[in-house]
Amino acid sequence: QTHVYVALHVPTGYQDRNVGVECDGTRLTVQAERSPKSIDRVLSNAISRETPISSFQSDDNRFTCIILQKQEMGKAWKTLFHGDSDGMRSLEPPYRLIENADDVIFELDVPFWIDAEDVDVRITDRHLTVRVRNEYDVRREYWRNKEMEDAEARGGASYPGPVDPTDCAWSLDEEQDANGDPIKVVMVHLAKPARTAKETTFEGSKRNDNLHQRRKDGQGIGVRYFIEDEDDFDLEDTLNALTFFESGSAYVRRKPYEREKYGEDDPGWVTDLSSLSKRASTILEGLLDGEDESAAAAE
Repeated sequence: QTHVYVALHVPTGYQDRNVGVECDGTRLTVQAERSPKSIDRVLSNAISRETPISSFQSDDNRFTCIILQKQEMGKAWKTLFHGDSDGMRSLEPPYRLIENADDVIFELDVPFWIDAEDVDVRITDRHLTVRVRNEYDVRREYWRNKEMEDAEARGGASYPGPVDPTDCAWSLDEEQDANGDPIKVVMVHLAKPARTAKETTFEGSKRNDNLHQRRKDGQGIGVRYFIEDEDDFDLEDTLNALTFFESGSAYVRRKPYEREKYGEDDPGWVTDLSSLSKRASTILEGLLDGEDESAAAAE
């Protein structure tokens, strides 16, 4: 954990416009020529001022990758930017989700000394907030069915939303980690509302929820439960390729549209090239080819 890897989509990037990347040690700025800034945020932790920033762009300048060396080597960053919720923009989320047809289970591992009074869980019809004293501040927004919301606004049937807060609950349970050491787990049960008459009668008992949402990118059916976890621009594959290229390992998340075929558990940290997605493997091959060309030029 010596570096931070950042991948971003630059909507104003074009082949004839250079993309500038600057960082004064605390503030990261990314801007395409003759365009507004794509990023202008304060980093949550300091980076080394002695090590140059590495960055490179796709051929069309629509995607940029940045490598930042941490000032404190080995320190885990809970957030990328100041003001973000913990784990946001991270390939490996701090929590686990188990989603079924009628509910979602949220699990967050915490130290064994945490007591119930150290935990604050707030569940609304739009957000889940879990705060653990001196440990975590996680705030996420549920995916919502835009079509059903719009239909309700036009006078159609009432949209019940993705969660029924009155039927939700949480607990703090004693468990053991993979090494057998004692930990505690904040477990939140998020109950989905009762099925609508249409879902029960005409939709083959399938909900109009995130699990059955047709994707806009043409990849099939299914989007992630929290909108902050959704990968609209396939940046996960880019980060997987970059981290694998730099360190020989990457954290792979299960694509939501692969749930029925492979299950919902994330593959997790992998060191085998075959565990990467086809797109991530293609990007990695491009990085390796570029490295070979640089080595040949140096010779």
